[in-house]
Amino acid sequence: MSRLSLVLAIHSHQPVGNFGHVFAEAYDRCYRPFLDVVAEHPHVKLALHHTGPLLEWIEAERPAYLKDVRALADRGQVEILGGGFYEPMLAVLPDRDAQGQIERMRAFCDRHFGQKPQGMWLAERVWDPDLPRVIHPTGTRFTLLDDSHFFAAGLPERRLYGHYVTEKAGVPLAVFPIDKGLRYSIPFKPVPELQGELVRMAREVPEGMPTGVLTYGDDGEKFGLWPGTHEWVYGRGWLRDFFRMLDDQRDLVSTVHPSRALEEPFAGRIYLPTASYEEMGEWSMLPDSIRRYEELKHHLQREGVYERYHAFVRGGIWQEFLAKYPESNHLHKRMLDVSRRVAEAEAKGVDTAVAKTELYRSQCNCAYWHGLFGGLYLNYLRQGVSSAILKAQDALDRAERGDAARLEAELIDFDADMEDEVLVRNRQLFAAIDPAEGGSLVELSYVPKAYAVTDVLSRRDEAYHDKLRELDRAAGQPGHGAGGPASIHDLARAKEQGLSRFLVSDGYRRTSFLDRFHLPGGSLDQLHAGGDGDVGAFARSRHRLLGLDGGRDPAEVTARLACDGILRLPDGEALLRLEKSYVFRREEGRVDVRYRLANLGDRPIEAIFAPELNLTLLAGDSPERFYELPDGKRLRLNHRGELPAAEKVRLCEAWAGFKIEVSSTRRFTPWVYPVETVSQSEGGFERTYQGSCLLLRMPLTLPPRGDAALSCSVALVAHAFGPDERA
Repeated sequence: MSRLSLVLAIHSHQPVGNFGHVFAEAYDRCYRPFLDVVAEHPHVKLALHHTGPLLEWIEAERPAYLKDVRALADRGQVEILGGGFYEPMLAVLPDRDAQGQIERMRAFCDRHFGQKPQGMWLAERVWDPDLPRVIHPTGTRFTLLDDSHFFAAGLPERRLYGHYVTEKAGVPLAVFPIDKGLRYSIPFKPVPELQGELVRMAREVPEGMPTGVLTYGDDGEKFGLWPGTHEWVYGRGWLRDFFRMLDDQRDLVSTVHPSRALEEPFAGRIYLPTASYEEMGEWSMLPDSIRRYEELKHHLQREGVYERYHAFVRGGIWQEFLAKYPESNHLHKRMLDVSRRVAEAEAKGVDTAVAKTELYRSQCNCAYWHGLFGGLYLNYLRQGVSSAILKAQDALDRAERGDAARLEAELIDFDADMEDEVLVRNRQLFAAIDPAEGGSLVELSYVPKAYAVTDVLSRRDEAYHDKLRELDRAAGQPGHGAGGPASIHDLARAKEQGLSRFLVSDGYRRTSFLDRFHLPGGSLDQLHAGGDGDVGAFARSRHRLLGLDGGRDPAEVTARLACDGILRLPDGEALLRLEKSYVFRREEGRVDVRYRLANLGDRPIEAIFAPELNLTLLAGDSPERFYELPDGKRLRLNHRGELPAAEKVRLCEAWAGFKIEVSSTRRFTPWVYPVETVSQSEGGFERTYQGSCLLLRMPLTLPPRGDAALSCSVALVAHAFGPDERA
């Protein structure tokens, strides 16, 4: 028997909402060539995990791949790892959904690969101590976690062999520690160097341990999709050389399936804290906390004691992303609300099969957080999750009520902030109004197209922006060092020059019908650069919910809100009462927002009333997404400037086939600008269009104790665009 057994676990994933051409490129450059090299080396045993979105694409587009994996499984070379089918964060799901996701993956693997997985890949290795209780009923015996989890639990920092056992309330689960050294070495170090390390590891297996089991587990995308890796891994033959080396050294170092390694005595009992891999803990914190965290690490390194104490220098936990990014929390709580409705309908005997699939799709983790990869910052990934939520909701409505007209409103604390919000839906739209968020429309979605038109991510400070500023100052980009490609953790490059000039922090959540008041003579440039120009406080103030009118199965629903506030005018402060009512009708994809503005003081008010809308059609520079002005002129959505005064402006989505009509009973002069974020990704720093900000500016004159009324509307209208209707 060899002195060292090596568990090789490869996790391959593409998220819900990703483009088909990205799946195809990943398949051609990574998944297919990797499997071909594996097939050439039958003595190398490994565990493979593919996530559900990737498996569904492969099943539809490259079905031969599934047969080839089945052949490797049948000959005993490959063990199949399960997991949550759509790669959810199990720790933030209801038990019923977590177990349903795992069971769906087990059924797929049994059907296509002839194996019911004994073990599972845990998305981003996000661990919660309660998970054994959740996972065990699905037949799962083990999972793999980073060794940093084990060190944080108090184990001595040394190489960890074998597997450990943990439990929750007497329900056990085996856990394999993933060796960080191997994770950072494979496939980046030259094979001879790796061979020397493995041979040394084999000779260092502790006395009394007949065979040491080391675990490597990491992303399959490292093998061809990460920058520089395709040429290194396949063009220069790293993977074949690595597998040949393992063949040659199998008397000393052998590869073993994790289920086989599980037959060895366990290394010990352990209770792990809530954790993920080390980088995730850093990314989840607020920017200033990340900076202080980095300062502490550098201080310990300068003192020469970091290696001794770094297991106890930890960042946050994954759930903090829900606090760091309100947009993520909104998606998460919308998903949970739909999950609740699905469970209630299922208990009543309603057919929820379609709704449940879309619900599970909406739980794909990537759009809920951001670290090294684009994640939350990629609008199409968020739209993929939002679309699945809307499809699940619509499927549930149809299963319960068929195609009958409907209008439903409820007052519910759907986002778990201990304050109620208003949710309204009919067959055309879904809307969410948050009195605590400036009384604004936090979501407006077009149900027939499953399109969240208000999903605009705010611009905000990120700790890694400091590196971008340094890059721009240096006006250079570091290249690869000697040997293999640099890990994406070590790359720092920008996709365009001078990106730091786009670093802006909004300081507020970009919702719609945020009510602003400007003084004449302001500058759009100032607003685009991060100032809001607001002399009032209504956009940031909690509004009172005066009533939700409509009753049961109504033809019309009205949510009435009010807020009193101060306007800071040149000649002093003025007290204003703002009342607004959101009005929805049964069959209309339209919301009317009726305002009453009352001067409560003894001096006149002269200002510009400027309701702010933040809307997205996903692409700022596409000819298929554009503004349509009353005179027929078209401008792309990345346009910045003052538009001609009008009573209506349209945002057109020619690809999906609908328009957003923004109108007012008062003539307004729109100021528009693109909301663009700067974030890091595996390819470097990049600028991303998140949406467009529209300020519906209209003069307001109120005498002492006087008032004024006006109404604004947003309508979602299906439209079949002709070939000449492009910007």
